[in-house]
This record gives sequence, C-alpha cells and structure tokens, in this order.
Amino acid sequence: MDQAVRVSAAIRTDELVAGKPCAEAGPGIGVRRWAALGVLCLGAFLVVLDTTIVNIAIPNILSSLRLSLDEVLWTLNAYTLVYAALLITGGRLGDLFGPRRMLVVGITLFVAASISCSVSQTAAELIGARVAQAIGGALLTPQTLAMIPMVFPQQRRGAAIGLWTGAAGFAAAVGPTLGGLLVSTAGWRAIFLVNVPLGVLAIAGAYSLLPATSLRRSHRIDVGGILLATAGLFAIVFAMVEGQRYRWSTISGPLTIPEVAAGGALLLVVFLLWETRQPEPLVPFGLFADRNFALSTWVIAVFQVVTLSFIVVFALYFQAGLGMSALEAGIALVPAPLAIMLVSPIAGRLTDRINPKLILMVGLTVGAVGLTWVIGIASAVASPQTFILPLVVVGGGLGCGFAVVMTLGMRGAPPHLAGAASGVLNTSRQVGAAIGGAIAAVLLESQLGSAPLSAAAASSATGAASFSSALQPTLAVPVVLLVLAGLSCTWIRQQHRVSI
Repeated sequence: MDQAVRVSAAIRTDELVAGKPCAEAGPGIGVRRWAALGVLCLGAFLVVLDTTIVNIAIPNILSSLRLSLDEVLWTLNAYTLVYAALLITGGRLGDLFGPRRMLVVGITLFVAASISCSVSQTAAELIGARVAQAIGGALLTPQTLAMIPMVFPQQRRGAAIGLWTGAAGFAAAVGPTLGGLLVSTAGWRAIFLVNVPLGVLAIAGAYSLLPATSLRRSHRIDVGGILLATAGLFAIVFAMVEGQRYRWSTISGPLTIPEVAAGGALLLVVFLLWETRQPEPLVPFGLFADRNFALSTWVIAVFQVVTLSFIVVFALYFQAGLGMSALEAGIALVPAPLAIMLVSPIAGRLTDRINPKLILMVGLTVGAVGLTWVIGIASAVASPQTFILPLVVVGGGLGCGFAVVMTLGMRGAPPHLAGAASGVLNTSRQVGAAIGGAIAAVLLESQLGSAPLSAAAASSATGAASFSSALQPTLAVPVVLLVLAGLSCTWIRQQHRVSI
C-alpha cells in the first residue's frame, strides 16, 4: 500500500525502538507508553481548558479593557469559528507532514498566542491573539487523537481513547473553578499564562516520548480543498454562533444569517465535487466506506449538540433564574463533566472487550434518561444540590458515549489517514457544538417570549419560573436526538480496518 507516511520510531514496553509502528511492538503496555498518552491527553486538556477558563473571565476582560459587549463576545466567537473551520485541515496536515511535527507546531503557536492574549491592550489585539490560538488548537487537536494508534496496540486503544476523552472532561470540570480562582487572585491575564508551563511540558514530552515520522515522498497540499472547506465551515459555524445576536435576520445591508448559512452549505457542496478530482484530497472519502466511521461522525455531532444545549440552558437557568454568580453556576454544573471524566476511561476499556455497539447504546439511553430526569425536577425553588445526582447520570451517559464513539470512529481508519479521520470527527464535534448552542438559544427565546434572554432575570421569582417552564420544550429536542442516535447505532457492525 502506498502510504503517505511511515512510522520510523516507536515506543515499546520499556524503550523507544526505531523502524516499527508502536502498535506492533507487542501487547505489553509499559510506563513510557502511558507517559506518551499523558502527553497526548495534555494537548487535548490544554485546548478544552482554554475554552472553559476564558468564559468565566469575560466580565473582567470587558471592564478591564473597556470593551463593548460585541467586542468581548468576539474574543470567544473568533476562536470558535477559526478552530472549527481549520480542524480538517490540521488533521490532514498531520498525515502529510507528520503528526508529531504538527503537534509541536500547534502547541508552540498556541503558547505564543496565549502570551499575546495576556499582554493585549485593545480589542483588536486580543481578538487577533485568540485567532492565532485557534489556529494552533486546530493544528494540535487532531494529532492528539491520531497518534494514539501509533502508541497503543488495537486491543488497548479503547482504554487509551477513554483516557483522552476523560482529560477533556477534566478540563471542562476544572476550567470554570480554576478560572474563577485565577481571576479573583491574579486577574484575567493569568488565565492565558497558565497555558505556558503546560505547553512547554507538552512540547518536551512530545520530543522525548512520541514516535517521530519520516516522509516517503513529497506531497501536494490540496490548497483548493483547504480554502473551500475552511470558507464553507466558517460560514456555517458563523451562522450558528452569531444567529442569535442578529435575530436570525439581517447582518448588514442585504446580507442575512440564512444566506450566510446557505452560502456555506453551497461551498461545502463545491468542496465535495472538488475533492473527487484530487490525487491527495483533504478528506479521503474512502473513510466513509466504513459504516462505523460514517455513523460515528453523526453520533459525535449529536453528543455535542446535546452537551452544548444542556450547558447553555443550565448556565442561564442557574444565573438568570436561580440568581447564582457565574462561578457558582460553574461549580453547580461540575458533576456532569466530572462524571464524563470518570466514566470515559472505564467505557473505553470496556470497548476493548465488549461489543462497542452495546456500550454506546447504553450510554445514549442513560444520557436521555438523565436529561429527562433533569427536566422533571427543574423548578423555581430548586437548588444546586437538587441536580447533583441527575447531572451525574447525564455526565455518565455522555462520558460513556464520547469515549466509545471516538474509539469506534478511529478503529477503521488506516494509519496514514488517522489525521484526516481525527480531523473529520473533531470537526463534527465542533459543528455539533455550534448547532447545539444555536438550538438552545432559539428554543429558549421562543419559550421566554420576544424579549432578549437576559430580560428573564428582571426579577428572581419571574426569572426562575420562566426558565423552569422553558426547560422542558428546550431540552426535549436533545432527548429526542439521543434516542435517534441510539436507534442509528443498531447499524454499527464489527469490521476490520478499511484499505484506501
């Protein structure tokens, strides 16, 4: 098979050996191999932590730099848009030029941009630095997943991907609390500087523990595919993220949110046609010949739609409805990501021993049950303690599913296309997250009336009652999606790696 890259150095049970893929080095799993996984988990942790930790600092950034609300929101949205648009490109570049190389480049850019964020004095500087962070994140994230098959044999990859998912869950759990602590004690600039020592540690670990790759031949970069995919994804994610702010109508002049979304969809259609004619396409469509991979892209998007819908709704409910501060709301939500962190490694390990279809369907079912439970107990007099157990159930179901679906998606990907597969799966996650936030905002607003969402907080009692009644129809959509995803999992089948 004419593969794009050849693994030329790998980790054995107790030492690095050159010339063999690490996954073929034997069934034993040694300390160095787990340490290599730790480096990959640290990369995933870094990106997720930056997202969650920044959210809590928005009010302080707004007042410190004297920004408008629109400017401070763009410090979040610019990152989201660029990150989602470039994940596929980042994954494919790892396939073409070596995943370790792209991982180090991505972390280096991410750390440098974090320093730039910490010293920014204007909105333009901060937004520009956040865009640079997003580019670095898009380069490093796909490699953290794509390199797991190089480090672990197939019978241990489920456990490894479970730990990788757990690292992201841990970042989501500690982000709001750590962010609140740093903002309170050292100021908002410290939330970006925390990335520096973590990034330096990840770079050192990458060079000392991760397998290097050598190129067998020169490659052609699919520039047309990169431009079309980036523009199309950017337009679609922009419409989802900014739709609420523009009331799903006019942006400027004759341009509207629906037109931007339609334009993005059209660009992706052109992208698909373009890719069929490329010798080295950005997205090798042979990946989708594997039914499990195709189903995984859909199911992971559903998980993210559900997760973001849930987070948006309950962040607003806890603060505008029940009168909590941002930090209190973040702590109240911790049981869900904490459960994701704890359950993901267990579910991933079970995937190596049990039919993943069964585990995934159980996870989807548990998630739907937990979400239904949350809907049923929400009220105007609820407290954070009311939701601890149901949030654990929701997080347990989602954590089970996240780990298994990523394992399932990567299992059929050939080694030389692991980056492309990782990029597609992570892009599905990000697009699903944007759609989930948009769905939650639209449904909440329709339930709360024509006034802006913040108006629900005009009085504590009114806000709590309004949000309590709005929760049921808003979160009913994620519950239905979980059920549909569970039904679709009946088509999952056990099969060997596809040849492309």
